[in-house]
Amino acid sequence: MKKLFKGFVAGAAALSVAATAMGATFSDVEGTAYEWAQSYIEDMAEKGLISGYEDGTFKPEKTVSKIEAISLFARAMGSRSELNAAVVEHALAEYGELIDTYSLNFGEEDVAFMLYRGALTEAEATAYLSGDTKNEPMLRYEAATIITKAMGGEAEAKRNLVLDLEYTDVSDIPSAAKKYVYYVSEKSIMSGMGDGTFSPNTSVLRSQIAVMLSKTVEAMDITFSEVTLTAVDTEALSLSVTDPDGEAYELGYTEDTSFYLEGEEVQAKNIPAGVNAVITLNADGVLYVDVESAVPDETITAIFNSYQNKNGVLSIVATAPNSSESTTYECVSGISDITKNGEKSSVINLSVGDYLEIKTSKGKVVSISAIDKTTTIKAATIEAISYDGSNPTITISHSNEEYDGLELQVSGSVSVMKDGASVNMTEVYRGDKVTLTLEYGVVEHVVANSLKLTSEGTIRSINISANPTITVLVKGEEVVYDVTNNIKITVNGEDATLYDFRVGDKVTLTTESNAVTKIESVTTQATEGNLSGTVISVNSSYQFIKLLVTDSTGNTYEENVYCKDTKTTFITAAGSTKQLRDITAGNVLSVYGTYSNGAFEATSVIIVK
Repeated sequence: MKKLFKGFVAGAAALSVAATAMGATFSDVEGTAYEWAQSYIEDMAEKGLISGYEDGTFKPEKTVSKIEAISLFARAMGSRSELNAAVVEHALAEYGELIDTYSLNFGEEDVAFMLYRGALTEAEATAYLSGDTKNEPMLRYEAATIITKAMGGEAEAKRNLVLDLEYTDVSDIPSAAKKYVYYVSEKSIMSGMGDGTFSPNTSVLRSQIAVMLSKTVEAMDITFSEVTLTAVDTEALSLSVTDPDGEAYELGYTEDTSFYLEGEEVQAKNIPAGVNAVITLNADGVLYVDVESAVPDETITAIFNSYQNKNGVLSIVATAPNSSESTTYECVSGISDITKNGEKSSVINLSVGDYLEIKTSKGKVVSISAIDKTTTIKAATIEAISYDGSNPTITISHSNEEYDGLELQVSGSVSVMKDGASVNMTEVYRGDKVTLTLEYGVVEHVVANSLKLTSEGTIRSINISANPTITVLVKGEEVVYDVTNNIKITVNGEDATLYDFRVGDKVTLTTESNAVTKIESVTTQATEGNLSGTVISVNSSYQFIKLLVTDSTGNTYEENVYCKDTKTTFITAAGSTKQLRDITAGNVLSVYGTYSNGAFEATSVIIVK
């Protein structure tokens, strides 16, 4: 979610001649006279909503005009947020002609935004802004009305049938404004004048508007989020969304939530699934859902047939793989993001049978990436291999950014040559250098070469899973190797498994690129020993304790102590029996056991403290 003020532009200060530095303390609001407003003024100045004058003053007693107040509360609603730029465009398109009749010096976008969001009616805007009225002071009852609508509270205000207003001048509040005065009073946005009155017809001062605005912003707690709407459940009043990072979650909405599709207010049931949207939320939930296009953004794979240019509109005609029906895709005006075989290109260089990756936005093509029907990618490196589906998928790195990070499906009938021999795809490993031959974007032939090495190292960790890995310290560097399906493992010349190794074991590795194909280990004669130190961490899964040990010369080092349930005894200094799970970081231990193959295996552990 993006907080409201993250996207504010520099022009957000509507109430000053020239701004002082944000967060400044204004000389004329210090002291006890404006103690009640000072923190609010400084808060709004820091957020860029209100600023001071060139002489360092705030002029707290100066009145606020109607256009200034409307502009401020529009910005509190998000009229200047970068995510609402498209909303403002729709608002200006709809209300621009009306707003032109007001001859405003500033705030056109803010007024349009308020009209679009329903925080102002056209009649109200005309009443506030026509002629010289726009420069007249905003009255307190008018501020209550605008604040209520800006907060999206009009529906709630109208539902309040009993208005228990305790002000002594209730009769002075215009009848139509009482529900709004009640709303802002209940929300603690506005209060009385200290003498029991609300004083509805009194002009709003700059000090007062700062307090109202700050409280409104805090109460609204508006955030904006760019999401993909994966589903709209009109029965459960729920939105299923996915954020740009791919995280999926649910949002509830209410009957008061407004939905807009391409600038028109619609019912929730009219919002299609899969479209991109900007969601506006406040403390009570979803306020607005704005969808710029009814057509979801897509990435389409297709076979090129032809292109056509009619009346200046460029279109691509292509056929989906394994289909005989062609589709025409209209391109955005002036489309320039077109590549072929990794090089900048244009539609006139596309050939029948080229394999296309077409990206669309709002139903139109914004980019085309093409490769020949039969394409060879040389000098690539395998970065990842996934076997989640029936056929593997590979990800490659490449010096050509068009291919770098490319994810490719491998054909079920792929032929593979590795280091001069015919092999299965399962013998191609991460880190292998490859030449790939693709037909219609699918890998049909692989020529691979591995860097084969034999090295010695110390095991730092083992990940036993569907795709196991082993981390080994080799020449001072930790290297993560994939463990191949056909790996050969021996300990003292006998067949073994990964389960026979522990962190700290010394091993000899045979590797091909980033995969280990053979692990050999020779254990040494065990020698007795003892350690004393402070526990750094405990790993119950692998049954080891990491100790910080101080030797006889005063040097400190870390030592991994391995414990086995059947071989290790745990006791306190007082003789109480314990288990590995009872040991925590910070405990001081005395450990007795044996060194074997570079690892310390405990026979008894005494918890000193």
